[in-house]
Amino acid sequence: MYNTKSPEEDQFYQNSYIDSRLNRTVLEDSRPEIGFTDKAQNAVFKSLKKVIKNSYTRNELFIKLTSRLDKFFSINRASMAFYEESRDLVSIPYMMANREYKSGVQINFVATNSIITNVLLKRKIFVRDFPHFLAINELEKKILLDRESNCLAVVPLICGEELVGTLNFASASYFAFSLLESHLLDYLFERTAEKLLELPR
Repeated sequence: MYNTKSPEEDQFYQNSYIDSRLNRTVLEDSRPEIGFTDKAQNAVFKSLKKVIKNSYTRNELFIKLTSRLDKFFSINRASMAFYEESRDLVSIPYMMANREYKSGVQINFVATNSIITNVLLKRKIFVRDFPHFLAINELEKKILLDRESNCLAVVPLICGEELVGTLNFASASYFAFSLLESHLLDYLFERTAEKLLELPR
């Protein structure tokens, strides 16, 4: 169990998870009678689907996804993490900070008690406003957040029973990853994981 600084913080943390199976039907639905917000979300959803289909490397997939989601969530920091259960390891080969992409340097840290591993094991999207109050180790905090980050989303990437990793997004906007808009993140839960397993490492 991943602990925060107080029982109140811990309860807030628990309430921050979003069931990744919610609203999948709504996203796949493109009926004309749905509301404007749903139409807008479906447009973004179709755009993400195209990005995933037309990516040929893991780095390309990360860059394209982050670029598209930035238009919707105003992302100021992002990373893609991979989980190796046998080695108790989280590795992060792809990062974006202030719209600058960094690759070629891989950051590794122990998976036990990391927020990334906890999200994977719970199989639920984690969304947290004011994330600097989270009691996480300093290395993980530096990867996930910067001073301007006011909202954090950690999206588990799971294909069947395989825990692939997470997509991590931070936004300078307050309440950027609301429960309503998190439907879009839900799409990444399985489709991106499937694609990553197909792509060369």
